[in-house]
This record gives sequence, structure tokens and C-alpha cells, in this order.
Amino acid sequence: MVKIKQIPEDFVVEEVPEEFYFGEGNYSIYEMHKRNLTTHDAAFKIAEKLGVSLKDIGYAGSKDKHAVTSQLISIKKKISQNFDFGDNLRLEFRRFLKNPISLGDLKGNKFKIVLRDLEKFDVDRINTNAELLRFLDWMLPNYFDEQRFSSANIEIGITLLKKNYVEAVRLIDEHGNLAEVRNFLGNQPHDYVGALRNVPRRLLMIYVHSVQSHLFNELVNSYLDNVESATVPYSRGEFFFPKQQAEQREILIPGFSMEFLPEEESLTKELLQRHGLSEPDFLNRSLPELNAESIRRKLLMKVENFNISASEADELNEGKQKLSVSFFLGKGSYATIVCKFLTAVYD
Repeated sequence: MVKIKQIPEDFVVEEVPEEFYFGEGNYSIYEMHKRNLTTHDAAFKIAEKLGVSLKDIGYAGSKDKHAVTSQLISIKKKISQNFDFGDNLRLEFRRFLKNPISLGDLKGNKFKIVLRDLEKFDVDRINTNAELLRFLDWMLPNYFDEQRFSSANIEIGITLLKKNYVEAVRLIDEHGNLAEVRNFLGNQPHDYVGALRNVPRRLLMIYVHSVQSHLFNELVNSYLDNVESATVPYSRGEFFFPKQQAEQREILIPGFSMEFLPEEESLTKELLQRHGLSEPDFLNRSLPELNAESIRRKLLMKVENFNISASEADELNEGKQKLSVSFFLGKGSYATIVCKFLTAVYD
């Protein structure tokens, strides 16, 4: 079986930031280098070390845990020294800015990924599929991958959308172990909305967005359902990789203020109904920071600057081969989807 992320160094991610408006301000901008840590866990360590709130740590997007990654973060504190937290986390000061780094403040990410434990037929299949990316500018379905759905994210997201705050707090505490929530409820045991206000908004939105992401994936499959495809299973269903280039379009991610094209309305409303949801669920008067607007996302993603190495002996798996690939993806697209395509079996 093809292996990725056998060691963190097999999956290297370098964030490509947006252009920032420079200017003296109270936000310290650092390049964060982490290994085998989630972005959230790294931010928690930094906040604890520097004596700031987790809410005072800003970043443009979450990076993979089982990887070696670099990205910019902002800290709402004027400091300029470098920090070394040991083998898995360090910070290099870059500059001061007037504004924090926020979700989405990136162009995309560069990836270098090692595929291991390969038989000869795996190498042949990967090289065959790679030809589509190298020479035909093949675009792939722009799925959200497993990382979006970890740690009961969808279950928590649905409880938030349905305003079941007691269950939401229970699940968040069970999976996130947030002391701030427990401390708040210790003083105000029945104020679950107040308890949720002590959870970083970024984390709450991850839960809500995971629901929207799952709905998007199901809509992608609806559009590709009649196209001959290779299928790859994942925890929430299957990914489809068409044998012929699909036509690019923008798909409506369910949320509030949905504006449908003629062919979209019944499909989207039926999907929401299957999950016990409706458009008003994405509006929240008690916690307006959780309002989740409908947006459009491209059905297909472009894989840019794709390169693939020759195969060689795999030092971690005796008798097997390895190879590496590198490429750039725009923000919001998943490198692991590219890996799944490369290893997909076409009949």
C-alpha cells in the first residue's frame, strides 16, 4: 500500500503569503516552523509561552500535523526576538504590522511529498497519472480532504448549527480539552453560550466549515456521478476522479443568502434535508460570529509547477521504491487529494 507521511519530513509545506501592507504596528509577524504539530496546538504553545490569549495568535490557514511546515503568524504583542521551543517548533521574527494575519491571507502553498512503499506497478501507475498533470494541465476535483473532518468536527459543527449548545460544549470539551470553557462553566454552570464565547472563534468556525465542506464534497459527487471515474474511498464516502477532463464550474457551498442557478436549488435543498439542515440554520443570533454565508468554490483545482522524481530504493521499507512530487496549489486546495489522484486505479 502506498504510504505518505511515514515520517514528517515526507510532507513539506511552505505557505506562500499574500502581499501585506507594511507599516509599524503592534502586531509582531513571525515565520513559524513546526514539525508533527497541528497549527492550533502550535498556536496554543506559543500563547502559553508568551502570556497572550490564543485569540491573539493569527494565521492564514491550518497546516497538516504530520508534516514539516512553515507559515506566517501574527502575535498581538510587540516582541522581536526569535523563539525555539525544541525540536518541533520555532519562530523567526520578520516584521511588525498594523493588522493581524487572518484566515485566507495567503496565495497558496508549495508542497514536496514523498510517496513510499511502492511496488513497480505503483510506480508505473503514478507516472502514468502524473503525465496528465505534467503535460495536459489536468485539473482535479477540488475536494476537501480528511483533515477537514477530524476530531468529530462535523458532529460538533451540526450541533452548533442546530443551536444545541449543551451538546456542542460537551463535545468540544471532550475533543478539545479547553480549560477556559471548563473554568467559565465552573463559575456560570448554565451559560453555554457564554462558554462558547470562550472558545477561539477560529476553532468554532472550523467546526461549522467542516459541515459546509462535507456538503460541498457531496455536491461535487452529484455533478460527477454520471462521469466514468476512478473511485477512492475516504471516511465520509468516496472521491471521484473522472477519466476525462470535467468542465470547470463554481459550486454553491450551502450557507445563508444562497443565490441558486436554475439547476442548483432542488439538488442543494434535498442535500440539506438529508442532513436535517436548512438555510436558516446557518444564521445565529446568539452567536453571530458563527454566521456561515454561502460562497462559491471551484469544482476543479489547478495543480501548478508539478514535478516528479525518478523512483529509487525506499530506505524505510525494504525491497520497495519511493519517489517524490512537488507542486503549488491555490489556497483552500488539498495536496492529499493530488496524492489520491496519483495513486488512483483506472480500469
